[in-house]
Amino acid sequence: SYVMDTAKAATFPLPLLAVAYQQLIHGSSGVIRDESASPLKVWEQLFGVNIVDAASQQIYDASKLADQLVMASKAAKRIGFIGLGAMGFGMASHLLKSGFSITAYDVYKPTLARFAALGGLTKDSPEEVSRDAEILIIMVANEVQAESVLYGNAGAVSGLPAGTSIILSSTVSPGFVTQLKGRLEAECREIKLVDAPVSGGVKRAADGTLTVIVSGTDEALHCTGRVLSALSEKLYLIKGGCGAASSVKMVNQLLAGVHIASAAEAMAFGARLNLRTRRVFEIIQHAR
Repeated sequence: SYVMDTAKAATFPLPLLAVAYQQLIHGSSGVIRDESASPLKVWEQLFGVNIVDAASQQIYDASKLADQLVMASKAAKRIGFIGLGAMGFGMASHLLKSGFSITAYDVYKPTLARFAALGGLTKDSPEEVSRDAEILIIMVANEVQAESVLYGNAGAVSGLPAGTSIILSSTVSPGFVTQLKGRLEAECREIKLVDAPVSGGVKRAADGTLTVIVSGTDEALHCTGRVLSALSEKLYLIKGGCGAASSVKMVNQLLAGVHIASAAEAMAFGARLNLRTRRVFEIIQHAR
């Protein structure tokens, strides 16, 4: 309430805080009824979902399932890697240090040179990278880039040997993943897909300590488990097939987006209070 009062005195609206404040007042009213969970009720009524029932569904240990997956997984050494951006470079270089043979492609030639200097192999197109791969990892920025490296000019799919597994670690929509699975099945070459978005940032990518969320068929997961384990500190196996892991990542992205918006609102509020926002930012970083 002190923050709200200060904002009003400064005639500076804080819309995100206002919503949170109203929910705090509602929740602390001391009257517990079904309507106390008003935001949930709105979503349930508008979109026909039952959030409480979803929370009560059969519980399973996603981390334990992942551990079992790794124990039963097959060995694979020849890895193709497409996308050596900030995250991808760290992931590929860590796999290289872990003993995997990595052949990589990126549109930015200086990055390929950096990777070659570490001992990695490089190629001039996604198709060339995929030709001898047991597992192909896609770590590009978005769906448009994923579509391009897979099916565009000299795309990876055209060069994949039968039975290859694709690990899609880009942040894409669940619908894109399920459609991709169908397209790969239509190739009739037993190409398997693992939905495997990652979280954790650049440093953890290079250290092999990412959080990796995976879903797919049992066969696809058994073929890729050791590589996924090498990339991750926390590995979670989500039931539901391809698209399920990316659905979890969408929830994560929603929360990340809200936090970014809240941070922007907070910094704007600080500026309105005539504070030096860089100093405020430094203080908040350490005020845990």
